[in-house]
Amino acid sequence: QTLAIRYEMATKRIIIDPVALENGLAQLGIKDADRVNVLRLLLVNELVRALDDQYYDLKTAFHRSRDPEYAAGLRAITEGHGSYMIARIAVTEGISDTCRIMADNWASGYLIKPSAHNYPELEEQDSLKTMGRTFLHYCYVHEGKDFVARIFKHAPQSLVELFNPAEFLAYSRLITPQRLD
Repeated sequence: QTLAIRYEMATKRIIIDPVALENGLAQLGIKDADRVNVLRLLLVNELVRALDDQYYDLKTAFHRSRDPEYAAGLRAITEGHGSYMIARIAVTEGISDTCRIMADNWASGYLIKPSAHNYPELEEQDSLKTMGRTFLHYCYVHEGKDFVARIFKHAPQSLVELFNPAEFLAYSRLITPQRLD
């Protein structure tokens, strides 16, 4: 009921719920000028998930293992990838941190309006997604964009691997060719 825009793996569609969208915008108190920015960032998150699913078949990946550690690591990567791209687009387009954080939280189902006296950075709610975003940021900086295929083809097997991206990347180089089509 809180997710206004979401990608549905079963049907491979992006669904926009106009009622949840209007309710969320009202609850967050987003002004007209920021509405477009928040909506763009929400769409970025879901488009990234749709593309990741298109290329890496996320539904199969999630069903591949019944291990909760593997599923949590995969969720951190998929959620973190959308969050990473939200942050990149926000910086590129000059979108405020407040809009970025509200959109990022909302994409995870949290409708939390930052108050004027709080630091918005402290209000990010989804720790698993934050962990995935930090992991992906490290990988983008040290490996470039080609690493994405390695991560989704050989996802971290546990959350511990997410805490040490350098070790994960060294291992993934051993089991994966450097260039993937």
